[in-house]
Amino acid sequence: MFNFKKILFLFLFLFSVNIFAKYITDSNWGFKVKAPSGWKYQKQGENLLFGHNTIAGMIIVAPNNFKSMAELKKNMKDGIHEGGVSLNLTGKLAKNKNTYKGNYVGVYNGEKIKGVSVGSFSSNGGYIILALSTPDKFSKKLSSVVFWISKNIKYIKQNSNLKSHFIGTWKTVTKNSETIVTLRADGKYISNYESSYSGSNGGWGMANNDNSSGTWRIKGNKKQGVLILTDRNGESDNYNYRVHVKNGKIFWTEYYYNNVLFWKTR
Repeated sequence: MFNFKKILFLFLFLFSVNIFAKYITDSNWGFKVKAPSGWKYQKQGENLLFGHNTIAGMIIVAPNNFKSMAELKKNMKDGIHEGGVSLNLTGKLAKNKNTYKGNYVGVYNGEKIKGVSVGSFSSNGGYIILALSTPDKFSKKLSSVVFWISKNIKYIKQNSNLKSHFIGTWKTVTKNSETIVTLRADGKYISNYESSYSGSNGGWGMANNDNSSGTWRIKGNKKQGVLILTDRNGESDNYNYRVHVKNGKIFWTEYYYNNVLFWKTR
């Protein structure tokens, strides 16, 4: 979820950024964020970073694609252990409707850090808000801004026309493989991948066949966004999509999914 190596490096330059907006959104989010007064922000990938000139610490807002409150709870209980950061939950998570709140302590590259986090679940795409600072600089002001941001986040209603636009069968072919993904109107998908070895006569001899199925969601608009496939085991994969544009012409039945071109067959 968080790439701390990139985030903390970028944060060194955050205070020189002066970009303000009433609401901030992204095609990969299912929500929009209201910028707190006096705070500066910078986007880093799918994440949003906030900083202040006089309040020590940083605040990160990131989308999540958890499929349930239980998955959100488990993720927040596990903490974060990546990019030189080890962050562990202290005490218990507090639940309020579709959100959990927790306090954290840990280290970043050997230096002690303290944090507070709010996570929210939504079938339209939830979020995680995390504030971090050193223990001696951590303040109630920093925590209060986290709760203010969470309170003022607005979920964006899913555009039914967007889902309808992507319903159908999508296909991509290489010399030795074929992938077909069918996105059904009932929110379920079926995926089939076949790879083959071609003989000297150009015929195909089956080498591998892989099928999967589950549910799908989409966030964004008709030009770009993210397709989320969740298989029967509950594992989710994100596929960033963008429409195929060539010589200024938009091909609405052709899309790049994670930079692989698929076309709609029906």
